Amino acid sequence: MHCPFCRYPDSRVVDSRTTDDDTWIRKRRQCLDCSRRFTTVET
Repeated sequence: MHCPFCRYPDSRVVDSRTTDDDTWIRKRRQCLDCSRRFTTVET
């Protein structure tokens, strides 16, 4: 997953949560280069 701020190609997952109906997964990620955090949603 590319960082939306610096476009670094690698990040680590800090937190992972599913929705109430278990259809989506929200992942909180941190860039390994600039250390900024962002959220991704996966189905």
